[in-house]
Amino acid sequence: TTTTTNSTTTTTSTTTSLVALTNNARRRRRWGAESDLAVCHGDCDWKLEQTGAVYVTRDNCPDELKCFRWGVPPGCSGTAYTGWGYCYADAHTVLMIVSKKRSRTDLEILLSHATTPRSVDMIAVSKQSLAYHLDLALNDEDSEQRTALTASNGRRRVGSYKHVVIQEYIRTPVYRSDRRRNAGKLWEESLEATVKLDAMIRELGGRTVLFQTWAKIDAWDAEMPSIKESYRRYQHALTRRRRVTYSPLIAPVGHAYDLWKQERPDQFLDLWESDKSSESELARYYTALVFYETITGDTCVGLPGPTDMRLSDENTRLLQELAHKAVLDTLAEEEQWELKLLEEER
Repeated sequence: TTTTTNSTTTTTSTTTSLVALTNNARRRRRWGAESDLAVCHGDCDWKLEQTGAVYVTRDNCPDELKCFRWGVPPGCSGTAYTGWGYCYADAHTVLMIVSKKRSRTDLEILLSHATTPRSVDMIAVSKQSLAYHLDLALNDEDSEQRTALTASNGRRRVGSYKHVVIQEYIRTPVYRSDRRRNAGKLWEESLEATVKLDAMIRELGGRTVLFQTWAKIDAWDAEMPSIKESYRRYQHALTRRRRVTYSPLIAPVGHAYDLWKQERPDQFLDLWESDKSSESELARYYTALVFYETITGDTCVGLPGPTDMRLSDENTRLLQELAHKAVLDTLAEEEQWELKLLEEER
């Protein structure tokens, strides 16, 4: 059972294998210094580090332990101080390789309510392709991509990602049906890079999650069907049908946005900031709901609302129901698409 007050969260359990929380002197560790932290020890440090256009998550828990900042972490018991982080063993960590740092925190907060809570690491680089990330993973020994996706040098957190979310440059999925010069070539390069990244992810025991993107606002209805098909073709290229059955997941964020447009056409633009490019806080929460259900397989309906904005109970419920529908629609159509694409190959 779990009880919450203004300052602490307490977990009690009859399970004897739980480790009691240890509350060390707060913030007395320095980044890069040898840490006295261990499983169920706090207070661990966490930050989103920016170097130029690159954002990377960092924490100072030793070895492959992660920093849990949402109360008592899995495997631990006792009283967690509000605002503190505690190191814990997480065999289900999610890695996001994406173009923007939005939705990561929303997703991690939602995952703290899951049957199996987990942390979310991130490498975010704006306006870069999957081919860019692949090149760094293969050829740059000091890159974050290399650290995350290979077993070289026994580096920290290597091989611990249960799901890896990969996001292609937002316009690339449209290029498959674009007849302009080089568009088709960019699509083929994207498909090749996706296959190679997926192989690296699977080699370390993870599963790829394809971040389905969306259309230009002024070309929405024309582009969305092509984008949805492109992600089915990515999925088809990665699916293994012999010996070990494997298929990547599609997180249907674009489809969820499409459902919002159909349900609330007068509020469609609420998914973006005023620049009509950056996702709004509403969209970040909505996107996190889609990822939550895609990754966990559990319904997102009934989860808490967003923490960074005020949203009515009615709109919270609607977003959750639409995110749920988007995931169910995508799963229901998977076999039909796979049969269609297999038929094309014959």
